[in-house]
Amino acid sequence: MENTLGSKPTQRPEAIETILESLERYNSESIPVLEAYVTKQASEGFNDIAANLALLKHYQFSVRAAKDDIILSVLSMALVKFYTSDFTSALHLLPSFVLTLENPPNDSLAQQTQKLYHLYTLLDSARYTEFWSTFESDDSYADIVADVSGFEDELRLSIAKTVEVSSKQIAVPVFQDWSNLSESKFTKWIEDTLHWVIKDKSVIVPVNKDNDPKVTITTENIRFDQLSRIIKRAYELEQPVN
Repeated sequence: MENTLGSKPTQRPEAIETILESLERYNSESIPVLEAYVTKQASEGFNDIAANLALLKHYQFSVRAAKDDIILSVLSMALVKFYTSDFTSALHLLPSFVLTLENPPNDSLAQQTQKLYHLYTLLDSARYTEFWSTFESDDSYADIVADVSGFEDELRLSIAKTVEVSSKQIAVPVFQDWSNLSESKFTKWIEDTLHWVIKDKSVIVPVNKDNDPKVTITTENIRFDQLSRIIKRAYELEQPVN
């Protein structure tokens, strides 16, 4: 649906662009600049996964420089766009122990990463109702993503995107559960934010190229002389060899 690695966020500063497009991306002195940029993304509600992956690569080679709160912000922002490869791309740049360590200490990077990974598996398998139930069952989930401005609202928009590319309509009770909103807030969100329509207890999804595939008819033009050669050749192959 969205190639986040191949697109440049409009909010990306020129200084970050210079780092990413030059050898400065390999300079450890760029770490504080990239970290400050992660904080800016989280507070302003956008995600620049290319810049964030560059920072995580620095952390791979400068383990002592790594900051848990920055890593968790990168993962949390990537989680919002669960339908892209952002989250798994970031996860693959972390030490393997963060997922394999059993019974990690409370509030450790491993424990919090595992919590985010669990949320990701629910979203990735479209178990949205279960996601919200899990997210609200433990305050620690909200604490992990607290630095990401508008986390829940942006996540709802991502869920709506998955519906938009796969359906022409969806039952109101189902979509309301998926968005985790009360009836009045749900109606307002559908009409004012998504600009969709509710009709006969269903949410009508606007037609787009993904949810309304067109039949493609392929035709071939074969000249008569070409056809005659094919028939002649087939006839020759069927003749017994003397």
